[in-house]
Amino acid sequence: MLLLASAFTSALAADRSRTALPKAASKASPPQCIVSTNLGPPWQPPGSFTYIQQITLNITNAGPSIVPVPYSLAVGNPGYTGAAQAFQWIIQSEAGGIISGAVVNYPQVLQAAQKNVVSVGFLVSLLPGHSAAPVGVRVNGVPCFLAGVQNLTIANQPAQAEESNLNPLSTDSGKIIGNDGNELRLHGVNYFGFDDANTMFDGLWGGSDSLAQDWATIVYRIQLLGFNAVRIPFSFKDLQASPKSFSQSCTQGVCNTYLPTDSTFNRLVYVTKSLTNAGIYVLLDNQFNLDNTALEGTDNWVQSWVKLVSAFNDDAVASAKIMCDMLNEPDFGNLRWEASNGLPGVGDLYLTAMDALYAANPGLLFFVEGAGQQGSIAKNWGDGLTTDKQIIADTGISDPNTFFTTLVGKPYISQVVIAPHIYGPSVSNDKSGSSAGAALYARLSTSFGYLNKAGYNGHIFPVVLGETGTDFTQYPGDTRTLLDLASYVSLSNGADDGKHNAITSAFWWAWNANSGQGMGLVGQDWTTIDWTKIAYLQGPIMNLKPWYQGNQPAPQGPQAPADTSAAAASAEEATGAAPPPTIKNGRIFDANGNPLAFNGVVWGGFDNKASLTPPTPLVSYAAQVPPLGFPAEEVPGICNGYLPADSTLSRLIFVVDFLTNNGFYVVLSNNLETDKSVLRSPETWVQNWASTFSAITVNSPSSLSNTIIEPFNDPAAIGLQWNAAGGLPGLTDLYIALQDAISTISPTTLFMLQGTGKLRQNMAGTQNFQTDPFTIAAYGLSNPTTFFRTLSGRPYVNRTILAPRIEPPSITRTSANSTGSTLWSMLDTSFGTLSQSGFTYNGVSRVFPIVIGEFGSNLTSAADITMMSDLFFYMLNAGNADTGNHANLMSWFWGTWPPNKPIVGGILLPNPYEINWAKINYLAELGLTPWYTVSFLINPAGHGFNATPM
Repeated sequence: MLLLASAFTSALAADRSRTALPKAASKASPPQCIVSTNLGPPWQPPGSFTYIQQITLNITNAGPSIVPVPYSLAVGNPGYTGAAQAFQWIIQSEAGGIISGAVVNYPQVLQAAQKNVVSVGFLVSLLPGHSAAPVGVRVNGVPCFLAGVQNLTIANQPAQAEESNLNPLSTDSGKIIGNDGNELRLHGVNYFGFDDANTMFDGLWGGSDSLAQDWATIVYRIQLLGFNAVRIPFSFKDLQASPKSFSQSCTQGVCNTYLPTDSTFNRLVYVTKSLTNAGIYVLLDNQFNLDNTALEGTDNWVQSWVKLVSAFNDDAVASAKIMCDMLNEPDFGNLRWEASNGLPGVGDLYLTAMDALYAANPGLLFFVEGAGQQGSIAKNWGDGLTTDKQIIADTGISDPNTFFTTLVGKPYISQVVIAPHIYGPSVSNDKSGSSAGAALYARLSTSFGYLNKAGYNGHIFPVVLGETGTDFTQYPGDTRTLLDLASYVSLSNGADDGKHNAITSAFWWAWNANSGQGMGLVGQDWTTIDWTKIAYLQGPIMNLKPWYQGNQPAPQGPQAPADTSAAAASAEEATGAAPPPTIKNGRIFDANGNPLAFNGVVWGGFDNKASLTPPTPLVSYAAQVPPLGFPAEEVPGICNGYLPADSTLSRLIFVVDFLTNNGFYVVLSNNLETDKSVLRSPETWVQNWASTFSAITVNSPSSLSNTIIEPFNDPAAIGLQWNAAGGLPGLTDLYIALQDAISTISPTTLFMLQGTGKLRQNMAGTQNFQTDPFTIAAYGLSNPTTFFRTLSGRPYVNRTILAPRIEPPSITRTSANSTGSTLWSMLDTSFGTLSQSGFTYNGVSRVFPIVIGEFGSNLTSAADITMMSDLFFYMLNAGNADTGNHANLMSWFWGTWPPNKPIVGGILLPNPYEINWAKINYLAELGLTPWYTVSFLINPAGHGFNATPM
């Protein structure tokens, strides 16, 4: 698990077209709650006296006041004996048939007058003879009205058909046809253990109760989450091993006593029959990387397959619901489509196996993976199915044309499914740039997408993703790949290239906690569900519908940021967020194309401790800061009880989500004063940044459009120069590396960059962006020329903002060179000219927007007041400060909001935390529009006055 060592200062800038102020929490009153209940199908673990059943409570508040979080929740029924797998609440006690706990997440505030519905869920252990429906529910100790009960079937599970009515599986026009004769979409999960000497699904030794230790209960949980298919990797050699015992005491008695103990082969047959008779399709997968039976003799391998498939002939349901993935990732054994280097051709292996298996069960589906095309077309083992003869000739990759030409003449051609594996760079080690955006889309269509649209010799194949997965926290490149993959399979966000159809079936790798690289759907305790991954699977990659969705459409999960091509849609369109700001000719524009000025304030607090822990998922919500005219009310209880308490990173995600969804722009800035991890390991620093941003992307996709990245503040304070010097890394390398990493996650994010070095002793040290060699030599400045030249060739050059700091005499300790033409000339030289004439490289001049990244003063000393007044003229290009060398600078961040920087001084006064109106009046002259004004006018003396009181 990655522990981040970055600390952050968040700077907030209000979009003045959407300004809103927070209001105090409403005074609490007894809730008048109404609860409706959804019940899933009951499950009785083998050998158990009690049942397990899923319960979802849908709570509304009919009262006149909101019920803030946290609030208590108690659910009672004399038949309840325990509860687990809580969703959206915390279970704290179980006694006497009463399950008690608390609802703590801010999105679950109960709005007044039934304006929202809050859903919570759990699994309950139930005595026989009792309905699972609660006989009583209390919120904050007050009884709720029970409105009714609805019995739900497990999402995606087809109603069990009579054995005689089960049609064999088949395909038609690129779609899988299920047992009921309709299109079948496989929402699958890999679950391994029969391939690694475990002799049973792995993890039954983990956890602390039947939720993790009892296999049949685990299957029930898999169904509750909405999966209708399980892929079982196995080894023929393991099937010959003696089975291990997994019988042990657990909360439901003695778990797993029903498992066969005579042979591992019979155990695999038993669990497959159990799964299929529970309505779950099973994909049997010979795990080639752990089983070389296929290389030891084709006949033995084929007969082993026939023996396994024939074992289901006595079970009409099982034989109708099993599928065969004949050889997992043939690339592992260096197999090619054609025989080579003394190894059989994978095409021959497939055809020989299908000939025999089709005779044994003509209703089988055969899953075909790719091979022999690594490095050019394929980036993952199991991919590589292009038949383009020109590409094959140009690259020397393996040629599957002979296989496909033979296949289309076989009687089982309509039983074949194309099943590539697609992972991100952490698995593929792809550094070519073809794992995201348009390059990814083109590669996938060339490899296998065409088989689902144009087809081969007139036959169109279904495509199922046999494996895909990631951790979503440790590998930002993987996150981008998986999000773009979701766009590809759903033909959305610029991924509809006309060369492939939608892909509606997939298998996640994997259920297991030991899946590798944190991909498991359960955590290391083998019990806790990773809801971030479930949320992703609810999106277009699978459209999974967990139990708490009931019969409602699944919400859209995080979708892919688009690539940087002109035809691609933005990341924010993919996530449902507003389009992001854009930069054109050195100016920033909002989503509607209007000029945008950031009028912001620095607000620290996430920079006090250089330690952040990994995130937990936040539920998406639409909470809004109330309108200004909303009446203030007394604030009861404890403030900020809604803030996440599990980790600092969860809290940061919550704050970013709340602010951006209320119209603020948020700038995240690594505070070098308290966190110098960039000096210890620049690579780790980049990874920490990317992981943090990736966590925000996954947990709050709607915040992307309003989140801006400032790599760090005040680099000069710790001695950083533009180029590496004195054993320290250079800003050029650090900025480019970080912008590269963040842009792979979101190609539309804006960056604010500070400079380093100063022209005069009294100047702030983060101002210098000067590239003129004579000026650099004259003042001994650090040279950013290499940075700007490198940046010119990057796609994010048009998303880069220069953000110098400007400090008054009270901070620089001298008033020399801080006023009038001397000040204006130094500002022009340091950065101003880049907003007017720009930087020229290879005959192209590029103008950059300037945002004053941090400035401020207590406005009490005469020297500060004079300097700040002249700075005001410079920013507005007023009077003699209009040098013709710089644009208007109407974007700025005052540092700071709280009164904890005595020299600069916050917007708040120390006691009793009142607004410092002198600073507000000054900022109003620079574009700030407080609620009590509509506009400010500038008089001839250059000072503002309130023109339109409200």
